[in-house]
Amino acid sequence: MRKPTDRAAEVARLDTDATVEVLNRILHFELSGVMQHFHHAWMSRWLQSSRPRAIAIGQHIATLTGGSSVGVDELMDEALAAADSMLDAARRYDQRRVDEYRKLLELVAGHSDDLEAFARAQIAAEDRHTAELLPDA
Repeated sequence: MRKPTDRAAEVARLDTDATVEVLNRILHFELSGVMQHFHHAWMSRWLQSSRPRAIAIGQHIATLTGGSSVGVDELMDEALAAADSMLDAARRYDQRRVDEYRKLLELVAGHSDDLEAFARAQIAAEDRHTAELLPDA
């Protein structure tokens, strides 16, 4: 059984300043992700009203002309390009975030069991999440 003084000496070797610096960067990434999620959820709710209006307008056009005058192919190309761009940004964001968790693990490994376990769990979760964002091969 370890003596309390052994544990205190072990924790003292932890580079607290560097660890807190990395934790602050990770916190920034995580809060940024929360804000992006909030923004996209808000935008999604805000844009929901466009769908029923588009349907109603399309029905009026179809009644008057028999068909839609909108170039759907062009709209789909724009939407797909925007989606690809968003996924690329999400991949880059997640990679930067997992890099910070790896830096945290390097700093705390062998010095703080709690932070080491936390960092390992986050890296594993981010690796799984990143794999979900990879384009199909």
